[in-house]
Amino acid sequence: MGVLLILQMAGLIVPYVMLHPISRSNWLKDAAAAGGSIRIALVGLLLTCGVAIAISLLVRRFIGRRTSIWADILIGASALMLVLQSIDVLYLLRMLAMSEEHARGLSTTFASELAASRRTAHYAGLASIDAWMFFFYGLLFYTRLVPRSIAGFGFITVALHFFGLLLPMILGGQGVTALGAMMALGHLI
Repeated sequence: MGVLLILQMAGLIVPYVMLHPISRSNWLKDAAAAGGSIRIALVGLLLTCGVAIAISLLVRRFIGRRTSIWADILIGASALMLVLQSIDVLYLLRMLAMSEEHARGLSTTFASELAASRRTAHYAGLASIDAWMFFFYGLLFYTRLVPRSIAGFGFITVALHFFGLLLPMILGGQGVTALGAMMALGHLI
Protein backbone atom coordinates (compact mmCIF):
# COMPACT_ATOMS: atom_id res chain seq x y z
CA MET A 1 0.00 0.00 0.00
CA GLY A 2 2.97 2.31 0.58
CA VAL A 3 3.81 2.39 -3.12
CA LEU A 4 0.20 3.31 -3.92
CA LEU A 5 0.33 6.18 -1.42
CA ILE A 6 3.49 7.53 -3.05
CA LEU A 7 1.91 7.18 -6.50
CA GLN A 8 -1.18 9.00 -5.26
CA MET A 9 0.81 11.91 -3.87
CA ALA A 10 2.86 12.18 -7.05
CA GLY A 11 -0.39 12.02 -9.01
CA LEU A 12 -1.84 14.86 -6.98
CA ILE A 13 1.22 17.08 -7.33
CA VAL A 14 2.80 16.55 -10.77
CA PRO A 15 -0.38 16.99 -12.86
CA TYR A 16 -1.27 20.23 -11.07
CA VAL A 17 2.21 21.56 -11.79
CA MET A 18 1.75 20.56 -15.45
CA LEU A 19 -1.58 22.44 -15.50
CA HIS A 20 0.10 25.74 -14.66
CA PRO A 21 -0.42 27.27 -18.15
CA ILE A 22 -4.18 26.75 -17.90
CA SER A 23 -4.42 27.77 -14.24
CA ARG A 24 -3.12 31.32 -14.59
CA SER A 25 -5.15 34.40 -15.40
CA ASN A 26 -3.78 34.51 -18.98
CA TRP A 27 -4.79 30.89 -19.70
CA LEU A 28 -6.65 31.85 -22.85
CA LYS A 29 -3.40 32.92 -24.50
CA ASP A 30 -1.01 30.36 -22.94
CA ALA A 31 -2.85 27.04 -22.69
CA ALA A 32 -2.91 26.15 -26.40
CA ALA A 33 0.89 25.99 -26.59
CA ALA A 34 0.96 23.50 -23.70
CA GLY A 35 -1.95 21.39 -24.95
CA GLY A 36 -0.04 18.09 -24.99
CA SER A 37 1.25 18.36 -21.43
CA ILE A 38 -2.15 19.57 -20.22
CA ARG A 39 -3.85 16.51 -21.72
CA ILE A 40 -1.25 14.21 -20.10
CA ALA A 41 -1.85 15.94 -16.76
CA LEU A 42 -5.60 15.41 -17.07
CA VAL A 43 -5.14 11.68 -17.65
CA GLY A 44 -2.80 11.64 -14.65
CA LEU A 45 -5.44 13.23 -12.43
CA LEU A 46 -8.00 10.62 -13.42
CA LEU A 47 -5.52 7.78 -12.89
CA THR A 48 -4.77 9.18 -9.45
CA CYS A 49 -8.45 8.80 -8.58
CA GLY A 50 -8.13 5.16 -9.61
CA VAL A 51 -5.20 4.83 -7.22
CA ALA A 52 -7.40 6.26 -4.42
CA ILE A 53 -10.03 3.63 -5.21
CA ALA A 54 -7.36 0.89 -5.11
CA ILE A 55 -6.08 2.17 -1.76
CA SER A 56 -9.63 2.24 -0.41
CA LEU A 57 -10.25 -1.35 -1.49
CA LEU A 58 -6.99 -2.46 0.12
CA VAL A 59 -7.86 -0.69 3.36
CA ARG A 60 -11.22 -2.46 3.40
CA ARG A 61 -9.46 -5.78 2.98
CA PHE A 62 -7.05 -5.05 5.84
CA ILE A 63 -9.56 -3.89 8.42
CA GLY A 64 -12.06 -6.71 7.98
CA ARG A 65 -15.62 -6.62 9.22
CA ARG A 66 -15.22 -4.71 12.46
CA THR A 67 -15.24 -1.29 10.80
CA SER A 68 -16.42 -2.17 7.32
CA ILE A 69 -18.96 0.69 7.20
CA TRP A 70 -16.12 3.21 7.47
CA ALA A 71 -14.17 1.40 4.78
CA ASP A 72 -17.27 1.51 2.58
CA ILE A 73 -17.50 5.26 3.20
CA LEU A 74 -13.84 5.57 2.17
CA ILE A 75 -14.60 3.67 -1.05
CA GLY A 76 -17.59 5.95 -1.67
CA ALA A 77 -15.43 9.03 -1.04
CA SER A 78 -12.89 7.80 -3.61
CA ALA A 79 -15.69 7.25 -6.14
CA LEU A 80 -16.96 10.77 -5.44
CA MET A 81 -13.43 12.06 -5.95
CA LEU A 82 -13.37 10.39 -9.38
CA VAL A 83 -16.72 11.92 -10.36
CA LEU A 84 -15.77 15.44 -9.25
CA GLN A 85 -12.31 15.19 -10.80
CA SER A 86 -13.95 14.08 -14.06
CA ILE A 87 -16.10 17.22 -14.02
CA ASP A 88 -13.02 19.36 -13.44
CA VAL A 89 -11.26 17.57 -16.32
CA LEU A 90 -14.20 18.32 -18.61
CA TYR A 91 -13.99 22.02 -17.77
CA LEU A 92 -10.23 22.00 -18.36
CA LEU A 93 -10.68 20.29 -21.72
CA ARG A 94 -13.20 22.94 -22.73
CA MET A 95 -10.84 25.69 -21.58
CA LEU A 96 -8.04 24.11 -23.61
CA ALA A 97 -10.28 23.93 -26.68
CA MET A 98 -11.22 27.59 -26.20
CA SER A 99 -7.53 28.53 -25.93
CA GLU A 100 -6.82 26.65 -29.14
CA GLU A 101 -9.72 28.50 -30.82
CA HIS A 102 -8.25 31.77 -29.55
CA ALA A 103 -4.85 30.85 -31.05
CA ARG A 104 -6.56 30.33 -34.43
CA GLY A 105 -8.26 33.72 -34.15
CA LEU A 106 -11.74 32.38 -33.48
CA SER A 107 -14.24 33.93 -31.07
CA THR A 108 -13.76 33.10 -27.38
CA THR A 109 -16.94 34.53 -25.95
CA PHE A 110 -17.66 33.46 -22.38
CA ALA A 111 -14.02 32.68 -21.55
CA SER A 112 -14.22 34.36 -18.14
CA GLU A 113 -17.46 32.57 -17.32
CA LEU A 114 -15.89 29.25 -18.27
CA ALA A 115 -12.87 29.93 -16.06
CA ALA A 116 -15.12 30.86 -13.13
CA SER A 117 -17.21 27.71 -13.58
CA ARG A 118 -14.06 25.60 -13.76
CA ARG A 119 -12.78 27.18 -10.55
CA THR A 120 -15.95 26.06 -8.77
CA ALA A 121 -15.56 22.51 -10.11
CA HIS A 122 -11.89 22.55 -9.10
CA TYR A 123 -12.69 23.56 -5.52
CA ALA A 124 -15.30 20.78 -5.30
CA GLY A 125 -12.70 18.30 -6.56
CA LEU A 126 -10.14 19.50 -4.01
CA ALA A 127 -12.73 19.25 -1.25
CA SER A 128 -13.43 15.64 -2.24
CA ILE A 129 -9.70 14.86 -2.09
CA ASP A 130 -9.54 16.38 1.39
CA ALA A 131 -12.65 14.44 2.44
CA TRP A 132 -11.14 11.18 1.21
CA MET A 133 -7.93 11.89 3.11
CA PHE A 134 -9.85 12.84 6.27
CA PHE A 135 -11.62 9.46 6.13
CA PHE A 136 -8.40 7.64 5.24
CA TYR A 137 -6.36 9.03 8.11
CA GLY A 138 -9.30 8.78 10.49
CA LEU A 139 -9.72 5.12 9.61
CA LEU A 140 -5.99 4.48 10.00
CA PHE A 141 -6.08 6.20 13.38
CA TYR A 142 -9.18 4.33 14.58
CA THR A 143 -8.06 0.88 13.43
CA ARG A 144 -4.41 1.36 14.39
CA LEU A 145 -3.21 0.00 11.04
CA VAL A 146 -0.28 2.36 11.51
CA PRO A 147 0.98 4.03 14.68
CA ARG A 148 -1.51 6.66 15.80
CA SER A 149 1.14 9.37 15.68
CA ILE A 150 1.57 8.81 11.92
CA ALA A 151 -2.16 8.74 11.24
CA GLY A 152 -2.65 11.79 13.47
CA PHE A 153 0.09 13.70 11.65
CA GLY A 154 -1.52 12.88 8.30
CA PHE A 155 -4.91 13.99 9.61
CA ILE A 156 -3.43 17.29 10.84
CA THR A 157 -1.79 17.98 7.45
CA VAL A 158 -5.12 17.46 5.69
CA ALA A 159 -6.84 19.79 8.15
CA LEU A 160 -4.15 22.42 7.53
CA HIS A 161 -4.64 22.00 3.77
CA PHE A 162 -8.38 22.40 4.06
CA PHE A 163 -8.44 25.33 6.48
CA GLY A 164 -5.28 27.08 5.26
CA LEU A 165 -5.54 26.63 1.49
CA LEU A 166 -8.89 25.39 0.23
CA LEU A 167 -11.35 27.17 2.53
CA PRO A 168 -9.76 30.61 2.10
CA MET A 169 -9.84 30.14 -1.69
CA ILE A 170 -13.49 29.08 -1.59
CA LEU A 171 -14.25 32.19 0.46
CA GLY A 172 -12.51 34.40 -2.13
CA GLY A 173 -9.22 34.92 -0.33
CA GLN A 174 -5.69 33.66 -0.77
CA GLY A 175 -4.63 30.30 0.57
CA VAL A 176 -1.17 29.21 1.63
CA THR A 177 0.01 27.10 -1.32
CA ALA A 178 2.81 25.48 0.68
CA LEU A 179 0.18 23.61 2.67
CA GLY A 180 -0.38 21.40 -0.38
CA ALA A 181 3.20 20.17 -0.04
CA MET A 182 2.67 19.73 3.70
CA MET A 183 -0.22 17.38 2.98
CA ALA A 184 2.06 15.39 0.66
CA LEU A 185 4.57 15.05 3.47
CA GLY A 186 1.85 13.62 5.70
CA HIS A 187 1.10 11.04 3.04
CA LEU A 188 4.73 9.99 2.65
CA ILE A 189 5.50 9.40 6.32
